[in-house]
This record gives sequence, structure tokens and C-alpha cells, in this order.
Amino acid sequence: VPLGSAEEVFRGVAGAIGDRLRRLPDGETGARSDWIVWQYPLFSSRPQFEMGPPGESSYRALPQLRLRAGVDTSGLAFDELGYAAAALASYETFARLKRDGAIPAGCRFLVSLPTPLAPVSAFVALEDQAELEPVYEAAMQAEVERIVAAIPADQLAIQWDARYEFAMLEGAIEVWFEDIGWVPFDPTPAQAPSAAQAASFTPLSEVGCAPRGGQKDKLTGKHRAYMSGYTACRGAHVGA
Repeated sequence: VPLGSAEEVFRGVAGAIGDRLRRLPDGETGARSDWIVWQYPLFSSRPQFEMGPPGESSYRALPQLRLRAGVDTSGLAFDELGYAAAALASYETFARLKRDGAIPAGCRFLVSLPTPLAPVSAFVALEDQAELEPVYEAAMQAEVERIVAAIPADQLAIQWDARYEFAMLEGAIEVWFEDIGWVPFDPTPAQAPSAAQAASFTPLSEVGCAPRGGQKDKLTGKHRAYMSGYTACRGAHVGA
């Protein structure tokens, strides 16, 4: 949302929609304004990587990162990704405005997260993605655990942005795993996904779709959309 802060987003949206509002995100303002781009330095700052030209799956034509030849990746890890810190800071504002009556009582705070597949596919060379995806997934898991531990379940909703997954299903982006079962884009209702296609979403379900630890009231949804880097929107669907 092109506003200056989470508070501006909360006040603006709540003021316009009122008690019809059920879930309210913070707008991903500031450093997060261009979706996953703010995660790129977490990868590029690691000494295990070297930069190359952008690849077909690169986001915003950023230099693609490759593991240096012979590098030891056993100690490679990501500390804080920043998503939990941003969510908790925004929730403080959300909770305050809700107490003050500026946000409807029945509205939940919505946290939007990229699937682990997205930054890895966007920033890392294809031949190194299989090695990096579990590392980033573990870090994202920790972010989610921190979020659900700090925000009351009945105040929280989590949305997973599955942009890259649908591009992969349509064959627009190469993948490191086998037989995803390419599906050419068709504006008519799609056929049921194959077992291989369903398996491609395993990281999405493993990281955050299943309630646990007493989080039965937490809502989890998926934002299924993607934009072609060269043309207009090829296909978009939003679901929860």
C-alpha cells in the first residue's frame, strides 16, 4: 500500500470499509514495499554466494546468486528474516487502534508472508535452489512460530503468497524438483492437480497451514496469483 506507515494503512482502510472489514494487513510499507526484494540482501551478504546475471526466474532482474565452487554450506543459516519483527511491531499499532475503536472489534490482523519457495527461486540459481530452500524454510518456520506465539490466535490471520508456485505449475519458471506436471494457462476452470503438482505445495503446508500449539482460532489463507515479467497478468485467483 503506497502509504507512509502501518498506522496510515490501518486508519485509512478501516475508515473506508468500517465494520465490513474482517482482516486487515499493515500494507507492507517502507522496506517491504516491493514484496520480497527486501530479502535479497539476506542472501547476497552471505560469503558463500557470488553474483551472476539475472535468470529467467529472477525477481526485478536482480543479479542471480550462485554458491561459490567448493564452498562448505553446512554452516549456512539465516538468522531473523525480519517478518516476525515487522508483524509484531505492526500488531502493537493494530491493537492500540482497535482498543481506541478505530478498527472494528471483529477484525483480525493479517500477516502476509511469501512461501519459502519464492525468495529462493527468485534470487538463487536453479542448480543451487534445492540446497538453499530447506535452509530458508527453517528460518521462515521460526518466524511463523514467533508470530503465533506473540499474537493471540483470535486476533491473527496469516496469508501465504503463492505467486511462484502457480508460475511453476504453468511452466513459466523452471524448478529443481521432478515432474511437476506442466499445465498451460487456461482461463477456464482447471483440471484437478496431479499428485506431483500437489506435492509441489508441500513446503507451503508444512510451514504454516496446520494449526498447532493451541492455535485453533488462527486463520490461514493462500494468495494464489502471479504476474508475468514481460506481459500483463496471466492468471490470478485469490482464495483462503
